[in-house]
Amino acid sequence: MARDRLPAAKLYAVLEREFRKRRPGACNTCRVPLPYWSGSPDEVSANWRFGTPALCEHGCHLVMAELLTELWTHYDIEAWPTS
Repeated sequence: MARDRLPAAKLYAVLEREFRKRRPGACNTCRVPLPYWSGSPDEVSANWRFGTPALCEHGCHLVMAELLTELWTHYDIEAWPTS
């Protein structure tokens, strides 16, 4: 599956932008956790994750879970240079 490869900062910007579009209007405090590189377990999985979001009484943590599963199919994170 072909995905766009983005630096971590750009991927975070995409995640935050998409989250702001979808988050419940009653919450103005939740933010998406920073994405980090994580080796892909197989050929179809993305190579990134983000930390566990805090539970939110407005359901932001559920919006983030949905966002993660959707964007995993569109983006990979660029690996850090090794030298």
